[in-house]
Amino acid sequence: AGSFRIETTTDDASLVGTRLQINHTTGNVSIPSGNLDVTGTVTADGLTVQNGVADIRAGNVGPSSNAAINIGRVDSSISTNNPLGYVQFLGTDNTAGSLTAHAYIGAIASATHAAGSNPTDLVFGTTASGSETIVDRMRITSDGLTVDGDLAVSSVNSRIRLFETDTTDLNTQLQNQAGDFNIARLDDDAGGSTVQLTIDHATGNVSIPNGNLDVVGTVTMDGGSTSADFTFGDN
Repeated sequence: AGSFRIETTTDDASLVGTRLQINHTTGNVSIPSGNLDVTGTVTADGLTVQNGVADIRAGNVGPSSNAAINIGRVDSSISTNNPLGYVQFLGTDNTAGSLTAHAYIGAIASATHAAGSNPTDLVFGTTASGSETIVDRMRITSDGLTVDGDLAVSSVNSRIRLFETDTTDLNTQLQNQAGDFNIARLDDDAGGSTVQLTIDHATGNVSIPNGNLDVVGTVTMDGGSTSADFTFGDN
């Protein structure tokens, strides 16, 4: 039908099949069965790989036509928890000597997709020491960040800032200050803050340096003696 084909046969001239085909209309080159092995450099304006299930494209296919690698799910419908695609990280450090996946970043549909509504989460999977199984450890949803396990923030006087983006309320900061735990009010965008509560890492004492303690209910104080211990004033 106008297309150019290269076919191979067996020793008895039996046809094996088409090995390479050039479409006369589009100029596209296809390899119906087999691999493309290249020794050297491949230069192209873009690359598309399709197999009816997945669609992988590389080139100026990102936002605002910037360079990107696109990974797509080819399906008539996308439902809750359907994977859209993964970037996997593999290694051969196993007894079989074959490549196996050890970690991944994936995109998962968080609900059924429809026109104008495509809710999608990003998941991060890692493998623990002594295991060969990847487990989802972190997920970024439209609501925020979910961590399955410990969240470690490591730096000098490390802090976590909590911002309320849809109001004009002042924001909050959780901080490790020389081992003490502080809850502070963020006073400005430059990072100025006012400590509102401190837990001393050595004594466990709780102090409120700027403000009052308001309790709705009962306060029970027991200093471990026959009578309760009360301390007032500056210490």
